[in-house]
Amino acid sequence: MNQIENYYNLPPFPVEALPKAVADMCSAVSANMRVPLELPCTVGLGTAASCCQKKAVVRVKADFIEPLNLFTVAVAESGEKKSPVFKVMTAPVYVAQKEYIAAHGDEIARSRLEYDLLSKHLEDAKNGKYKGDKDIYELANELRHFKELTVPKLFLDDVTPEKLIDVLDKQGGSITIASAESGIFIDLKKQATSSGSFDVYFKGYNGDHIDVERVMREGNSLEAPKLSLILTCQTDIAKKMMNNKAFRDKGLPARFLCALCRPDYEIRYGDTPDIPIPIKEAYNSLIKRLLDYALDLDSPPYEIGLTDDGYKAYLKHEYENKQKYALGGEYAYMRDWGNKEIGKTLRIAGIIAVCEERGCIDAEVFQRAFSIADWYTANAEVLFDKPSSKNPVLSNTEYLLNRLKNWNLKSPMTVKAVRGATQSKTNFNFEEALSALKSNGDVTIERDGKSEIIVLSL
Repeated sequence: MNQIENYYNLPPFPVEALPKAVADMCSAVSANMRVPLELPCTVGLGTAASCCQKKAVVRVKADFIEPLNLFTVAVAESGEKKSPVFKVMTAPVYVAQKEYIAAHGDEIARSRLEYDLLSKHLEDAKNGKYKGDKDIYELANELRHFKELTVPKLFLDDVTPEKLIDVLDKQGGSITIASAESGIFIDLKKQATSSGSFDVYFKGYNGDHIDVERVMREGNSLEAPKLSLILTCQTDIAKKMMNNKAFRDKGLPARFLCALCRPDYEIRYGDTPDIPIPIKEAYNSLIKRLLDYALDLDSPPYEIGLTDDGYKAYLKHEYENKQKYALGGEYAYMRDWGNKEIGKTLRIAGIIAVCEERGCIDAEVFQRAFSIADWYTANAEVLFDKPSSKNPVLSNTEYLLNRLKNWNLKSPMTVKAVRGATQSKTNFNFEEALSALKSNGDVTIERDGKSEIIVLSL
């Protein structure tokens, strides 16, 4: 069986773990459009993230904050109604944006005019033409601290990295690239290999400080940018993206929640149920509530903490996660994904908490978030290329190094004892693996009397 065909064996999307308004809307859209449930669920989750990201973060510990933005991509073939689903699930965002502009249009226009006048006064002062009562330093200081109101742009369809930084700056450090087309992955591939500005995607995902100097104009300084991606693409494009060396070297695929949307080839006859009005209204109301808060300049950002049982659930998952992706383990080939999984789980938990107006994340919310993140992990397992069995020396080397790390507290680790303890592994060549570790500098061999001791190079 082709590896991609394994998506037929994937478990169903845990829609019940989503906030109720989102879950109900996704189920209704799936029934109405006869599309796989994971398609609207992934677009809906990304939409919820984009609405939450500007004003809330998860505070895990004193020095550990996780933002709520997500990179999501729904993977489906051409003709599987990606665009219609995308349009329905994101429609309330565009409605909210239009309503905000209608309500605050005069304020935005006045702010623009005030900024232009300040700019002109400063330029006149530089040229000795200003006739007001402020000196040039007062004007410069006033302009520098002027907070111009701008037309909110919540979603972008496509943008260059350089322009993306400018847009993030103008939009208060928060933006979402939302596109039902796959062209962005082609652009990303070019940017990953040729553009230093590509880092905006990583800093925007992580919430890391962006400070860019410009030659001919003012630069950008963003304290904690928030960037979400809501994308759809075809299977072969997703497969290439997840295994592209330039992407993986930079850690891009590990940040994505990829949903393999299983095509439905069953030929059906008859009408489909409309999306019930109460379900549509509840979903639209949720998105509007989230965006009303996000677009309100006076509403303060807030933190969502973990309850005691929520924190214990997080620690348990973090420990199990490290075991699963340990070097030499079954899932070592996707360690880059595993390193980001706990963060994505916390983000999803935070989104659930914000949507349901909870002040904190308890074990129940965390478990729901984990069930969603775990489902995406199952999809990632299908998309990532597994290592070839044609190179047993490499896999044996990783296996031995992992065992040595686990045994490091039991000293001394003699060559004789380790050789004996690993004899049960099928097709395992201890001498070759140990030689490779010595060549790599991972271990050294020391003498202790008559015994040879394996010492890890820390």
